[in-house]
Amino acid sequence: MRTTINPKYLPPLTLAAAYPGSPLYVGSRGENVRQIQECLNNVSRRFPMIPYLAEDGVFGNATKNAVLIFQSMFGLSRDAVVGPATWNKLTQECSSLGEGNNGEGGGGYPGYILGVGSSGDAVLRVQKNLNKISALYPAYSLPKIAEDGIFGNGTRNAVITFQRQAGLNPDGLVGTLTWNKLAEAASSAGSGGTPGGNPGGEPGGTPGANQLNPDEQEVFNLINQQRANNGLSPLKSDGELQKVARTKAQDMAANSYFSHDSPVYGSPFDMMNTFGIKYRTAGENIAGNSRNSAAVTAWMNSSGHRANILNRNFDSTGIGVVPDPRYGKVYVQMFIQK
Repeated sequence: MRTTINPKYLPPLTLAAAYPGSPLYVGSRGENVRQIQECLNNVSRRFPMIPYLAEDGVFGNATKNAVLIFQSMFGLSRDAVVGPATWNKLTQECSSLGEGNNGEGGGGYPGYILGVGSSGDAVLRVQKNLNKISALYPAYSLPKIAEDGIFGNGTRNAVITFQRQAGLNPDGLVGTLTWNKLAEAASSAGSGGTPGGNPGGEPGGTPGANQLNPDEQEVFNLINQQRANNGLSPLKSDGELQKVARTKAQDMAANSYFSHDSPVYGSPFDMMNTFGIKYRTAGENIAGNSRNSAAVTAWMNSSGHRANILNRNFDSTGIGVVPDPRYGKVYVQMFIQK
């Protein structure tokens, strides 16, 4: 099952000014719960890691998970209960969504994330910029798209291509960074310059979130060497799964836990679903160590971890390695069969 993130623009919402007087939690029902769900959906425009919710006024597990992610993001107590502190922060964030929105008919960022399902003048401006860059800078290999103001799969694919070439996180969403980079590249095109200041129009930049860092590359190579030693085909590095694995590793380090179950994202499978990863079967290995080779050796000496590494059904992987003062580094490897 896949959790769909809906970044379509919604009118700014403000919760009732006053806290309703009693906490809301799993099992609660009514208009106050519906307002929470609507507000979380609005906030997800800015923070797409918050899953889109049915606004049915029923506080179920989906609402619980969204509240947990919101609480973690804003440093609130992660109890999945909407008490005064969480209510007030939701009110503040919903209210702020209506500020600084100068995207309609203007050149500034519209104030909300654009993605599949979005429509309007802001999407049309993105499409015009993409086509302008495509026409003048063939090095970007951008496909020409319809300029219809509707953010469909064609626009998403063009955005991803641009993000990869520009060194941005290729998530297919147009947030502040992607909006500004598109505007900069299109402006350079209009003035005869080169996008990003790169000679000859060659795109460049820092590696995106779905590219392996040196530690992750070493672990990836070591894992595939183990598979080769056992007569198995190598795993492919999946860019989107790579992003999820690194996010999980960062979460473990930041929140000082060591578990397959995250207090923010839930189980590895919940997390994959939230990030839109499609799979038939999946698994996860985690480790804490100071050396990459030692982490892989420890996995190979553990029957459960070894079984994941040598599972002939798995064909793709994502690896996250980040610094952690407890061990030196924390490791997350996610496996899927597509």
